[in-house]
Amino acid sequence: MALNPVISALLLACLWTSSVGAQSEPLCGMNRYKNESPLTERIVGGNSSMPGEWPWQVSLRLTHPQAGKVGHWCGGVLIDKQWVMTAAHCILNPVFSLPQAVFWEVRVGEHNQKVSEPFEKTYTVARVFHYPWYRGYDNDMALMKLSQPVEVNEYVPPFACPQMPTKSSRTGSALPRAGEKLITTSVELIYCKR
Repeated sequence: MALNPVISALLLACLWTSSVGAQSEPLCGMNRYKNESPLTERIVGGNSSMPGEWPWQVSLRLTHPQAGKVGHWCGGVLIDKQWVMTAAHCILNPVFSLPQAVFWEVRVGEHNQKVSEPFEKTYTVARVFHYPWYRGYDNDMALMKLSQPVEVNEYVPPFACPQMPTKSSRTGSALPRAGEKLITTSVELIYCKR
């Protein structure tokens, strides 16, 4: 059975980024300050972050076909030099359905939206993919392919994806060949060595 193109792109992006530059890249999900955030904090109404603290975070900027330039609409994560992962509800929701790339831009290096900053740069979007079984907030995943790769620096790196397991712990066998299923738990897929 072939994988859905969206899932394939996400897995390939994670595999590729986890295999490049192992020593110099940050640990999976760890920011440059290595600080701990209590799980009770919320993104909305949470604490202010320091510049570059979450450098893989991007701003998805919307130009609505009727309302015009809206600006920041949603957040996303730079998972590769040319790929952003976001929530499908950012592009398909009760207010509008805009899965077309022409309506979106991605801004990287943003910290304060009211001030122009040196590492901030805006990229156009070439393609938008959403998970085909997205309904409401179930399967709430989408990918955006940028028109060109971002300029990576200490304030704009892709997220450090976890290493994929080389063997399935349930079967003890090597990773499957094309068409076979990988039997694994979600914990194995999101495991981060800290």
